[in-house]
Amino acid sequence: MVGLNRIDALSRAWVGSQTHPTQLDLFHSLFQLRKWYYIGCGDNPDILPWIDFEEEEPHFMLFSDEARAEPYLLDLGANSRVIGIQPDAALSYALILADHGIEQLRFNHGPFGFSVATAVMEQLEREVSGATHPRIDALALSAASTKESVDYDRLLKAICSLSRWYLVTENAWPDQPVVSIADEEPCIVTFSNRSQADRFARKRRVGETGGSASNVVSDRVIPLPVEHAETYLNRLFKDGVRSAVFNDGPYQFVAPLNELLKRVG
Repeated sequence: MVGLNRIDALSRAWVGSQTHPTQLDLFHSLFQLRKWYYIGCGDNPDILPWIDFEEEEPHFMLFSDEARAEPYLLDLGANSRVIGIQPDAALSYALILADHGIEQLRFNHGPFGFSVATAVMEQLEREVSGATHPRIDALALSAASTKESVDYDRLLKAICSLSRWYLVTENAWPDQPVVSIADEEPCIVTFSNRSQADRFARKRRVGETGGSASNVVSDRVIPLPVEHAETYLNRLFKDGVRSAVFNDGPYQFVAPLNELLKRVG
């Protein structure tokens, strides 16, 4: 577990130096925390996050621990509360807010505070997770170009070495993943990282909600631990799904469920 004193030290190091390595160290530690915290204002189901202004720009206010958020409750009124959120879900929420013009984040408002653009944090999330995702993108392009089975095997090995995949669910059916058609057969739409899944989910949601920022898109994205994927994939296979389309977009590729089952079983 990452100590909060270490995060304070790393934030001071980054604010003092403004170098990319110190920024990576800081966010690597932040993304290792079990939860971040924000202050929600209002009543269900219309709870909105506390947004404050720094140099005339709106900031989504986040905290690395609950205790640092609590002192601000008195100023924000009786209908405010501290809400814990997993870091990847917080990034999802921040991306929604960015779509509505709130493009900056403020962590730990106070002496150890620092700000970062949401777009920068999205890139940092990819970097601190290691080279896995860019490597998968490169392998997908290579497999599509060469058509060689050895390149495809490397791609499937890499995708199955991840700790989790992400699925986008249908709005009315939280346990039902979005199903598409590939090679005239049903396939599930799957992603190797959450930010890609969130972008896909946001595009689907625009027509459903009008893009309301109070509707957190992360309730549409479900993580699937790869170590538990065998049971889930077997169930889908019995329902007639035969493949998974990973990473909808320029780096997408199709993986037959029977090939995935060989590697995750």
